[in-house]
Amino acid sequence: YKVAFKINSVINTFNVDEDMTEQISQLNPVRWKVFQCLLIDGENAGEDALREAERFVISDEQFQEFLERHGGVSCLVPESNEKMRNSYLILDEYMRFLDS
Repeated sequence: YKVAFKINSVINTFNVDEDMTEQISQLNPVRWKVFQCLLIDGENAGEDALREAERFVISDEQFQEFLERHGGVSCLVPESNEKMRNSYLILDEYMRFLDS
């Protein structure tokens, strides 16, 4: 159908050791954006969190290893926590702004 599409993946403790190269290559997206699992106080971390995401968090080193493993994927666009923090407007399911 020649439809250009993009894939977003959040890399976390449950998928950080995967090798997705073959699957992503078969799907052939125009862009594969890879996000490091990000904690946002009050949303998915902290005492008043609506969700608990601490168990999903990976280290910067683990994220880097994932990126190195997928270095041959030309459409890969990495988004580390450092890059994400304060660079996006993030809204919850009620369209309220979250402070990242």
